[in-house]
Amino acid sequence: ASESEDSESEGEEEIAALGAVPPEMKRQLIYKTDGMHERLEEFMWTDGAPWSETLIVTGDEPTEIPDVHDDLNRELAFYNQALAAANQACKRLTEENVSYRRPDNYYAEMIKTDDHMLKVKGRLAEQEKHIVEGEQRRKQRELKRYGKQVQAEVLKERAQAKKRSLEEVKQWRKESGGQRQGAGGLDDDGFDVAMDGASKKRGRSKDGAGPSQKRVGK
Repeated sequence: ASESEDSESEGEEEIAALGAVPPEMKRQLIYKTDGMHERLEEFMWTDGAPWSETLIVTGDEPTEIPDVHDDLNRELAFYNQALAAANQACKRLTEENVSYRRPDNYYAEMIKTDDHMLKVKGRLAEQEKHIVEGEQRRKQRELKRYGKQVQAEVLKERAQAKKRSLEEVKQWRKESGGQRQGAGGLDDDGFDVAMDGASKKRGRSKDGAGPSQKRVGK
């Protein structure tokens, strides 16, 4: 009962507020039948006009949108519909020998001034410059990262090659460690000790370690 009383009181307040509005401020509803029919007849002038003046194009197939709330697919459907209609209109204008392209020597009056357009052009050029510089910095970072990876791989390969060489030397020493040649053998570095000693003896004899010929003659 309280809710119904509240709604009735609100309705009475709205009616009282409408009654307090001056008559000159109230919107008057105007329904002119003759004027509406005249406007309708003006809209219907396209029925008897040639197509080149109306340029009305109706698609051959209806536009179907599975989900009207999907903005991307909805706008894409509108785009495809407009593109098909434009292609159809251009084809028909060509068949009727109607020129629809702007002449090369046609210059339309621009709304914006040249100074304003120069500023816009400079701003666009600056934005494009920033984009190009950012792309170059990104490529340099990628090249630097790639160079570090290549260098790491090269160092890793060198370390593995050095390790393999050392293992091969150790294996060779192990295989040839028990062999002896003459009275000598192989030292820690794998050289022939006997041959090294013989070469040292020959060196001392050449240097004059024995008695000279002059002393023998005396």
